[in-house]
Amino acid sequence: MENNLNQDNITPTSNEGSGGEEVKKDFQGLLGSIKKFLSELLDIRTNTDQQATKEAIIADIPFKGHTSWILICSIFIASIGLNANSTAVVIGAMLISPLMGPILGIGMSVAINDIDTLKRSLKNFAVMVVLSVITAYLFFRFFPLRDESSELLARTAPDIRDVLIAFFGGLALVIARAKKGTIASVIFGVAIATALMPPLCTVGFGLAIGNWSYATGALYLFTINTIFIALATFLVIKLLRFPMVRYVNSQRRRLISRLASLLAILVMIPAGITFYSVFQKSLFMRDAGSFIDEKIVPYQFTGEGKFLKDFSEIVYSDKDNSKIELVFMGNETIPDNVIATWENQMQEYQQLKGIDLVVVQGSKSDEANELKYVNELYESQKSILSNKDERIKFLETELLRLNQISSNQIPFTEISLEAKTNYENLERMGYAYLISTDFNKTDSIPLFEVTWKKDANRSETVKDMTKLQEWLRLRLNNKNIQIKEMPKD
Repeated sequence: MENNLNQDNITPTSNEGSGGEEVKKDFQGLLGSIKKFLSELLDIRTNTDQQATKEAIIADIPFKGHTSWILICSIFIASIGLNANSTAVVIGAMLISPLMGPILGIGMSVAINDIDTLKRSLKNFAVMVVLSVITAYLFFRFFPLRDESSELLARTAPDIRDVLIAFFGGLALVIARAKKGTIASVIFGVAIATALMPPLCTVGFGLAIGNWSYATGALYLFTINTIFIALATFLVIKLLRFPMVRYVNSQRRRLISRLASLLAILVMIPAGITFYSVFQKSLFMRDAGSFIDEKIVPYQFTGEGKFLKDFSEIVYSDKDNSKIELVFMGNETIPDNVIATWENQMQEYQQLKGIDLVVVQGSKSDEANELKYVNELYESQKSILSNKDERIKFLETELLRLNQISSNQIPFTEISLEAKTNYENLERMGYAYLISTDFNKTDSIPLFEVTWKKDANRSETVKDMTKLQEWLRLRLNNKNIQIKEMPKD
């Protein structure tokens, strides 16, 4: 019995051990299958034609003959498309632009230590860039129509998305180039996505109109695209293990290798700095937008105040000069304690700590400021206005609204002081709008309420009432003004 029990106890343990081994083997087999599948799925080395890829990239570097004329045509097409705010025309310019060739040449030559190809790439790239900017400048300088279209303005403020587009676009392009039987559709798609030509044309536009912020913003975008496309090319060529260029002189080979490595580092440093800077700006803009939407927009006015979100300006600077400027309009000012609360609430957002909050408050009595705000509103909105008719309609609507506001406002403080000076028996004065109707139409009548001193002579006050009404109508240039005598206390 004891032997049977011992056998019974031992047998299950043995089965459990063998079952665990089988599960382990199955799991390892599954991992191996997944690894093999992913390796076959993502491997690009087996279908890479290194020699053909190198020859194709080198062939696209020279800038002469047909390439030069293609570049000139693409510059004009891009400039016209940007000027006409035509996305289709701008895309066409991107497709025929030969700017991508020297950039790929720079990335490849650094990766394989080809100093001669690097020199040719840099020289041709510099010539192409200078020619593009000069041609675009001349076009916008002498072309009579120079509207600041949304296509132009979109190239003046790069953000983190432009960095990612340039990097992954560069990866897709060089991978497509390396494949046996180049994928033309990928090349065309990358040309559209990375958009090298439009930023250069926008640089020329900014120079032509004397707007340095446009020019520098567009040049910054072009620099981002160039650096990250070249960086992506460098990384893919290294990943695919393209053979290094060999030099007979071993000392020269070592020198060139060191120079190439140094150049690669010099390219990666500004790339890293650019990515960090643009990433920080994106975080700041995100937090600033959230702060405005969550804290400012819900603010409830007790009177006729209005928050002008379109006027609000978010300024980001690497030199601690960042700020958020909020613009309000109306006869209701924002209390100091509310502004202080907003400043404290800004500290809840990581990127807004220590940032200046500027509150600009307009007055309805200051018509000049309101018209200035209309102009600023137009400037902030014109990037989304697709044609001149919409711009005209937009301006007319805003001007009509502000004229109605201005026409309904009375400088009551000034009027009351002048009235007190001219009429010594005047004890109290009020002002309001009386809504009146004859059931056919409704009118809004400006009404002044006056109270005379108790000891004032009645005949004098009657005369003063008539004179006061005539004076107010003349002073305010409004024949509809009425006066109502209030009973004495």
